[in-house]
Amino acid sequence: MATRGRGQPKGDPTKVPETPKVPSTVQDAENTTAAVQPDASRPPSTALEERTDSLEATLRSFMHSQQKDYVKVKQAILRKMEINAETYRLGFRSMSIREGETARELQSRLKDLYEKWLNPKQKSKEEIGEQIILEQFLRMLNPELRVWVKEHNPQTSKEAA
Repeated sequence: MATRGRGQPKGDPTKVPETPKVPSTVQDAENTTAAVQPDASRPPSTALEERTDSLEATLRSFMHSQQKDYVKVKQAILRKMEINAETYRLGFRSMSIREGETARELQSRLKDLYEKWLNPKQKSKEEIGEQIILEQFLRMLNPELRVWVKEHNPQTSKEAA
């Protein structure tokens, strides 16, 4: 296309140039995050941090009116990016201290992942205990049986057994 002056295309000078599309709905948020895939070669905690950075960038791109429905937007993005309790559990279990990180910073990161994984503000201590027992039960199974049990998505250790 030919241009005139400072890179403006020929044509109607009164026409307002098209602005870039900004996600404005939950569906747009899901579409925006579709291209974001975690790097499987990176440790889960690093992949989680990369996903979080991507999530923050996506949320910043939303119009102010859409940010009012933050919970729905957040849920859609987390679902699309496949971030769930298992993601946080893996991050919690694989975490290691970073170079130059203080003990308080490490503790803060651990606590954050713990809360996102086990959600202690919304679950009873019995429910949290059941999740820990289920995790340990699955860890102790032989690999073939573990895969089979996980495919059936048990919610309790009793269901898994």
